[in-house]
Amino acid sequence: MKKPAVSWYYCLAYGLTFGVGQFGFIFYALEMGMPAGISSVVVQSQVFFTIGFAALLLAEAPKKEQVAGLIIAALG
Repeated sequence: MKKPAVSWYYCLAYGLTFGVGQFGFIFYALEMGMPAGISSVVVQSQVFFTIGFAALLLAEAPKKEQVAGLIIAALG
């Protein structure tokens, strides 16, 4: 894969946010007693929030592939 056409700052910020932030919170929740099954549902809900925030905040219309991803995530 080629590097996206963004600065390294944004690549690093994205990696830290999702790598450290998201999984750090999930592992902390597991440590505090959240069942593993619920944590997998929480991780899958990221699909809905990401596309929803992009539509609301950035005025992006969901693409066919994204809608397919939403359906697959909802079935999972």
